[in-house]
Amino acid sequence: MAKNNNHFHHLLHKFKEQFVVGLVVIFPLALTVYIIWLLFSKIDSILGKYLSHITGAYIYGLGFLVLVIIIWLVGVISHSPIGRGVVRHVQVLIFKTPLFGEMFRGIETISSRVIRKHKGSFEQVVVVEYPKKDMYALGFMTSAEAVKFRKAKSMLDMVPVFLPTTPNPTSGFLYFIEKKNIYPIDLSVEEAMETIISLGFVHPMQYKQKRI
Repeated sequence: MAKNNNHFHHLLHKFKEQFVVGLVVIFPLALTVYIIWLLFSKIDSILGKYLSHITGAYIYGLGFLVLVIIIWLVGVISHSPIGRGVVRHVQVLIFKTPLFGEMFRGIETISSRVIRKHKGSFEQVVVVEYPKKDMYALGFMTSAEAVKFRKAKSMLDMVPVFLPTTPNPTSGFLYFIEKKNIYPIDLSVEEAMETIISLGFVHPMQYKQKRI
């Protein structure tokens, strides 16, 4: 009887382990599919409800397709000398608008970095001592350019570091940390993201420090 109980507990423990691993694998996939579907539906509905008055019925996906074509046409026009001039003129007018101009400038700067630079949005995967001594957190340098910070009579080189939350790395905290207290590691952004999303279940065998 005891042997059967031990075998049962072993099978139950094995089931729990495999279930957790399966959950770690399927959760980010399911969440990604859901977010893409949610974004697609939201974007599609922007023009879809207006196009339905023309077509006489709501055609799922038509609004998204038309929006893609409009964005592409704006890109084509903006590539031409006349188009670039018009875009710059419109941007200057928006920048001069109180409040709205500052908001637009910030959004335009962020979108340019994210869309055009892609992986360059995160300069380097790093480890920092956080939230207390002898505890370390995985983060990303958002810029390799140091920011000068005057403290009493000394000048410190501070670097912006984004520390994401797990398992959702789209949220987190931005800290300015003294450059000498940042430890760059030989790890790609993709590998670091896998570690964060998997709650540490997926991780490299070692973290090798490298110079900035």
